[in-house]
Amino acid sequence: MAAADIMARPLLTTGSSSKTFLPPKRFKVKNVDDKERIIQIGYLEVTETEVTFTYEYHPTEVICWPLTCVRKYGISADTKIFALEAGRRAPSGEGIFAFKTDEAREINKRIDFYVQNRVQPQGATR
Repeated sequence: MAAADIMARPLLTTGSSSKTFLPPKRFKVKNVDDKERIIQIGYLEVTETEVTFTYEYHPTEVICWPLTCVRKYGISADTKIFALEAGRRAPSGEGIFAFKTDEAREINKRIDFYVQNRVQPQGATR
């Protein structure tokens, strides 16, 4: 299944006014193309503000997607592929990034959690 097919939901939702955080966790993932061929192996981490991918063999190389730059994200039907669509303002540029992992559902849940609990910036209106 192509990564574009699993883009499930837009990220543009507002959260509650109380901040809540999950303990940090790194997920071992394989960055894959649309035919599920491995591009890179590394670690994906989701924080309250961003998703980061750190290369396993080059740990100083990190790709960062601020949650404000993520248009859509989702998991495949078999829940082995997590994908996100980044907008043109993302540091990586525009594109769809897919990751194969047994923990795709957990990654998706963490992003959902931070989106739903995101504090709206002062002065912003709904």
